Amino acid sequence: MVKETIVVGCDHAGYDAKRDVMRYLVEQGFDVLDVGCDNATDTVNYPVFAKKLAYAIKDGRAKRGFLFCGSGIGVCIAANRYPWIRACQVYNATIALYTRDHNDANVGCFGGQHMGSLQIQDCVRVFLQTPFSGNPRHLPRLEMISDPNSDF
Repeated sequence: MVKETIVVGCDHAGYDAKRDVMRYLVEQGFDVLDVGCDNATDTVNYPVFAKKLAYAIKDGRAKRGFLFCGSGIGVCIAANRYPWIRACQVYNATIALYTRDHNDANVGCFGGQHMGSLQIQDCVRVFLQTPFSGNPRHLPRLEMISDPNSDF
């Protein structure tokens, strides 16, 4: 059986959270593709790592991923610039469930300075275990999001 690869990226403020999630993912049997950054001391720009993650998904190296910065907001905004990414800021397990069940998100974004390691791990677990519901009421919304030229 082929293990699923999860791509992860962060800025310096999200480095510790990313490191903890990487360890958790490996313990759960996933392969991890780390697109950086590589430490918590050198200041870096989160859009660089959101782009690397987005292209790892576009290129088929992973189907899903996680981004980390101080608040989770910046990486979420940066990732959603790419039309094949549906990134959502996640801050509790219920929201993790909705991002997948309702929105078919492929990237979860976390604030490493505002969430504890166990809370993030719980959200990651729920995100990875929750399939998209396919509920017909969600489909028109996802089509609207996917096509920026849609006339709705």
